[in-house]
Amino acid sequence: AMVVFRNAATDFIWTGAGSTVTYLGVVYQSWTAANNWDANGMPANPGTGTAVIYFPDVPNVQSKAVFGNYSATRSFASIHFTGTAGGYTIDNHQTSNIITLNAGASALSSNATSGTNTINEWVDFATAAPTITTAAGGTLTLLNIDNGGGLVTFNTGAGGVTNLASGGQNGIAGITANGTGTLNLFTVGSP
Repeated sequence: AMVVFRNAATDFIWTGAGSTVTYLGVVYQSWTAANNWDANGMPANPGTGTAVIYFPDVPNVQSKAVFGNYSATRSFASIHFTGTAGGYTIDNHQTSNIITLNAGASALSSNATSGTNTINEWVDFATAAPTITTAAGGTLTLLNIDNGGGLVTFNTGAGGVTNLASGGQNGIAGITANGTGTLNLFTVGSP
């Protein structure tokens, strides 16, 4: 069995077992409800840039629809989709609410070997050269990312797919694609 060492002060695990919110007729699990997180509670809003957020496999599909009903920009170290089944969608629909990730080479990853994980909100990288990793066989879709004019590295495993919205790469000076998977640039509405 794999042993995971967590820092109780900075690691937060999504359970999706708590309160919901309805937005534009869609029911989501509420990011700001402490009962949707493990015993460590929810990450601070706006955050200090040290929290590591984990989205593991959870028992039902509804638990994977996450609505970021927080105020303003939030700053975390990283976000990791650790479940192998995929299926998460993190939505916000507010251009003024931004996720800032500070962990550079380990800022964003998807471990899904099947299914798709999607972030439908702005993600800013506080480092000039962040890395986004997608596991073999899975798909990660991002609508808007920004890193202040630096290079972004995408590591996509065999049979994996990383989708990045065209027009959603604000402030990126260049892209490096590693691995034998596929990196797609697409127009919003057609991944």
